[in-house]
Amino acid sequence: MSNAARRSATIDQERAAKELVNARSARGCIRPPSEQYQPFGLQEAYGLAASVAAGWRSIGNRSRGIKIGLTYRPAWEKLGLSHPVWAPVYEQGIVDGEVAESDLVSPRIEAEVVLALKEPLAPGATRAEVARAVEWAALSFEIVDCHFPEWKLTPPDLVADFGCHAGLAVGEPVRVDLAASPDLAQLEVSLTCDGDHVASGSGRDVLGGPIECLQELLAAPGAPSLASGDLIATGALTGRAHPVSAGQTWLITAGPSSPFRPAGLRIVP
Repeated sequence: MSNAARRSATIDQERAAKELVNARSARGCIRPPSEQYQPFGLQEAYGLAASVAAGWRSIGNRSRGIKIGLTYRPAWEKLGLSHPVWAPVYEQGIVDGEVAESDLVSPRIEAEVVLALKEPLAPGATRAEVARAVEWAALSFEIVDCHFPEWKLTPPDLVADFGCHAGLAVGEPVRVDLAASPDLAQLEVSLTCDGDHVASGSGRDVLGGPIECLQELLAAPGAPSLASGDLIATGALTGRAHPVSAGQTWLITAGPSSPFRPAGLRIVP
């Protein structure tokens, strides 16, 4: 049967959202929406993501901010993108330096800068407004997961599937102000696993810097409104997500002149 024949003409949003919520709850996999529905672009994906978020909140999960995804600009042309994507972050996914592999389907991790807001931000906010709204920043891990087989997905599939966001391990906060915010773009980091170097990266690699990344998201169509106290995961500093397995210990270390302390994450069975 052809791919076109396997797709329905329109998305059954209630059923599709229930499938994704159930897949996350049961740690299972389903067929990507892009293989089931036509059309299924970012507009349809954000509509489905809103229903998924409502379903996830209805079973006791509390929103705590957002993650920004697909922040590696050189990949945009191939992916058909002109701006980053986003998805909710949930309070229940914030962990204290440890995550269980068995709680997830196919976990990976990203080294990121997480920003905490002291003021709300609306779509269209300027860079100065974004920088002024940030209270602190921290080296952190985003834990990502995928509910489609072998991580085979399109950007709209990613948006619908919780943004592939599973949790955050937030490191020690460093206070940020407007004058200091350019330092986030200059941040250099090293990612290690069990003491072995895995990757290097910098703040510049997330759309020019974490502050700039958030500003660019807020300039995008359908950008979210953000509240005081929200946490913002600003994208992979090393350009990609790294597969993990039980027994590993991961560490993000900043350059010697940086005020950031290392952030660690243990992967347990």
